[in-house]
Amino acid sequence: MTTMHYQSPGVNSIDFEDSIFVTSLDPKKTKEYQEYIESLGGIVKASVTRATNYLIYDDFYYYGKAPASYKKAMEMLQKKSSNIKIIKLSIFDKLIAIEKEQN
Repeated sequence: MTTMHYQSPGVNSIDFEDSIFVTSLDPKKTKEYQEYIESLGGIVKASVTRATNYLIYDDFYYYGKAPASYKKAMEMLQKKSSNIKIIKLSIFDKLIAIEKEQN
């Protein structure tokens, strides 16, 4: 069975201030991204809820399956119980680079 990666369409900027983020990343990367998000006024939480604005995930093929936070975010989107934006880490990195260039 092939796992499909979902990317929220039309995400071309990120509003960090007071936004709630959940990162589903390799544990070695989590702290670095958490510090960056918080430095821009974002809030990093451990699990996805209806209040979550963004889920940042890494390529999870090396895990063999999607992380629980990704699955929960997808369920919430399918039920239309959340407006969470799901962003792959490589796209998030590009958006950060653009943001840094503009400031």
